Amino acid sequence: MTTEQKKNLCLGDASEFNYLKRGDCIVCDGRDDAKDYTRIRTALKILTFTETHCWDILKLLSALLHLGNVSFEGGVHSGSIT
Repeated sequence: MTTEQKKNLCLGDASEFNYLKRGDCIVCDGRDDAKDYTRIRTALKILTFTETHCWDILKLLSALLHLGNVSFEGGVHSGSIT
């Protein structure tokens, strides 16, 4: 993924996302995220996904990561959610 794509999706370091850091293992020995990403993109092309569809998938996954950082708080009496 290019730096511009990451910027457009507001993606930073993996450690910034609750869903990714819950397992206490963001980096795994023997895994190459960039290589795995390239393989996924290649597979999507083989399956005839368009660039628009691929971008939509990335936007959806990014939204899910961001939603994992949302927290809800409310008091019993206030009835409000922030």
